[in-house]
Amino acid sequence: MKKIKIDSGHGGKDSGAVGNGLLEKNLTLDISKEMKKYLDENYTGHETTLTRTTDIFIELSERANIANRDGSDVFISNHVNAGGGTGYESYIYTKPSSGSVKLQESVNAEALATAKKYGLGAHGIDNKQGNLAVVRQTNMPAVLTEIAYIDSKDAELLKNNNFIKDMAAAYARGVAKYLSLPVKKMPVPMEESKVVERDINKVSPWAEKNWEEAVANGYFDGTRPGATITREEAAVVINRLRSNFLKLIGNNTNDIKALEARLQEIEKEDKK
Repeated sequence: MKKIKIDSGHGGKDSGAVGNGLLEKNLTLDISKEMKKYLDENYTGHETTLTRTTDIFIELSERANIANRDGSDVFISNHVNAGGGTGYESYIYTKPSSGSVKLQESVNAEALATAKKYGLGAHGIDNKQGNLAVVRQTNMPAVLTEIAYIDSKDAELLKNNNFIKDMAAAYARGVAKYLSLPVKKMPVPMEESKVVERDINKVSPWAEKNWEEAVANGYFDGTRPGATITREEAAVVINRLRSNFLKLIGNNTNDIKALEARLQEIEKEDKK
């Protein structure tokens, strides 16, 4: 079971970057929750938790400590940029482990592919390094993301809930691919039975001959050949067959009466 720790940057008294009516601390929490939801819905073999699930303040060192105490396999800290630029970028420690390098590459590949659909590119080189506390003090592969700029035209994307969800899903896929998480097997929906409508007034080709003979012999009246037969209609047909059978084997009226009496006896015996 792989342990994934998702960190929502800032919180509580620390609003983070501010711009265009947006607060970084709120956006990072939204991204992190969407990321966890995507992982839980689409992958198995992991336990994903957040450093914070509400608007509270946590010191940078404590964020790293939380991940370290839990024995997390991956740490990802979500942030929103500021400074008037544009684009996505991410950071790992200046002396990164090979795991952090691979994690960053995996997350960046998914994030940039998704950002491109919204007309957003990378801010300079996307695989940056920095002496940032949360990636420096964590004991596992760690990456810090900067989704876009809060104080530039990027803000319009940050106000788009679909963009937030899609980027969070991209981060999740990047982490899942790095950890080689098994994809959940989704149940295949059963195909609905197709109701084939037919004209009950038309005879099916395979039954034409038999239908014509049955009508000619008086067992049916020639209407509604494709209709479902009722028990009442079946009773009429059976009695017609029964009567014709008695006539066939009887020589005269008295014989028919005798045969019918005997047939009734046989029918009563069959009911016992």
